[in-house]
Amino acid sequence: MKLVLILLALVGFAMTEDFYTTGDDNIDVDAFFADQPRAKQFLDCYMDRAPCPELADSYKKIFPEAIAQACKRCNSAQKHIFWKFLQGLKAKYAEEYQTFRQKYDPESKYFENLEKEISKY
Repeated sequence: MKLVLILLALVGFAMTEDFYTTGDDNIDVDAFFADQPRAKQFLDCYMDRAPCPELADSYKKIFPEAIAQACKRCNSAQKHIFWKFLQGLKAKYAEEYQTFRQKYDPESKYFENLEKEISKY
């Protein structure tokens, strides 16, 4: 009986969500895009054109997996931030949006599912 309880506990532990850790899950994305020098600094980081500030790097590290898995391990705040980021990128930096997509999803296999999932947040 104890073995069954231990196995159930292990299965339950293995099934718990393991969310990404980022530098800040409370970013005001509208303010981010209003600050053009900061937005450019982050975009240059994301496109490997410049060194990354610590906060930008915390997001950049999760992009490949988060995009490929439709943000499966993103918490609600991260999904909201990612959605707002992509919408702001499309609206204010359309060419950068295309470059971002090409860099992180060169075969266009994942972005449609990603955007569908995070649009709910």
